[in-house]
Amino acid sequence: MKDLQIKEIHLQGPSKAGLYPMFLQQLKFNKSTLKTAMLSPFTTLLGVTAPFQIWHSRLGHLSDTIVSSLVKNSFIPVSGLKKTQTLCESCQVVKSHKLHLLESNNRSSRPLELIHSDVWTSPVMSVGGCKFYVIFIDDFSRFTWLFPFKQKSEVFNCFIRFKSLVKNQFSSSIKQLLTSNGGEYLSTVFQEYLSQNGILHKLTCLYTSEQNGVSERKHRHITNTGLTLLV
Repeated sequence: MKDLQIKEIHLQGPSKAGLYPMFLQQLKFNKSTLKTAMLSPFTTLLGVTAPFQIWHSRLGHLSDTIVSSLVKNSFIPVSGLKKTQTLCESCQVVKSHKLHLLESNNRSSRPLELIHSDVWTSPVMSVGGCKFYVIFIDDFSRFTWLFPFKQKSEVFNCFIRFKSLVKNQFSSSIKQLLTSNGGEYLSTVFQEYLSQNGILHKLTCLYTSEQNGVSERKHRHITNTGLTLLV
């Protein structure tokens, strides 16, 4: 049994069949931490009360809900009336599946400087026979254009229509396009068209949909609005 903070071994004992039976008379104690060793590891066996977080650690870092249920049913003796709001460092390190993505504060200074785009697949076909739609979102104004289509290969044609529309209406050109790594955006004809028109194509990292969060949140808004109108 080792203290992870000070890197010192408190207790040592033999293993048997993959388990570590604790026999006090056979354990080797670290003299400098004898007091801590006697109080901490064996309080569970002796039934001594301990704070909520200590029980959380002893029980294999169970969720607060389960530990609270054990306390409520008087299965474990807990000192103090209420659980203190503390963060378990071990749980954060071991149970996290991916690192938290920092929130971006970057925002375009003028329209069409950056366009967010993504394709959504519908679970059902529309009346007009469309199974997909693509959205183009202006980063500056958050104004959104939506184009329904039947096959993913039509995304390129939708972008050409969108580019012509905004250039004619706003007398301005698209500077950057931010998309996922979908094949509809990575086709040779699409890439050549962006290059010929001087449009910088930004791609999100693989399996990191958070980087295209503007489009993802817009998808949710559109689908929620559509379902609400159908009720």
